[in-house]
Amino acid sequence: LGATDGFPFAARGRVWSAKNDHARAVNDFSESLRREPGDASVLRDRGLGYYCQTKYELAVADLSESVRLEPSDNVAWNNYGAALYGLCQYARAAEALRESIRLNPDFPNPYKHLAWLQAICPDAAFRDGAGAVANATRALELADWKPVEWLSVLAAAHRENGDVAEAEKWESRRFVLENEDRGSFAVQAT
Repeated sequence: LGATDGFPFAARGRVWSAKNDHARAVNDFSESLRREPGDASVLRDRGLGYYCQTKYELAVADLSESVRLEPSDNVAWNNYGAALYGLCQYARAAEALRESIRLNPDFPNPYKHLAWLQAICPDAAFRDGAGAVANATRALELADWKPVEWLSVLAAAHRENGDVAEAEKWESRRFVLENEDRGSFAVQAT
């Protein structure tokens, strides 16, 4: 293993990420970047690790550099938008999510994040019930209606759009599907 070879650390970081061990993932991504600074994909992945630990400022720093280095990376734009939302930078978050959609209109995640922003944003200027319903529906269609947690985004979108009955329908559907997956109807925290 060469002193400047960051690949093994990036690869191991991705394994830790897949196992939801984001602290270890960030450590390995950091070592990879120490050995090979400026790798846009590793910055993207470390940014996601920070995001998953709710370290939004660190996530935004990495992800803004990632999209600067690789402006065509729709996943980095999606993650950047989500992290900006975590910092309550709603206009910039919406802009980043729309850029992700522009780069790859078949990627479901930015539609989901944008729908969430439009449905529940604390700043009413960014809420848009009809847009939230359209984006949540598109996200679920692209993701083949999985994961079931995304049904809550659709429910929130319908609630923001003033359709409480439709919101309750989708929340009930989520509850049923989650409990079918668990093999019981016991109430569990999500």
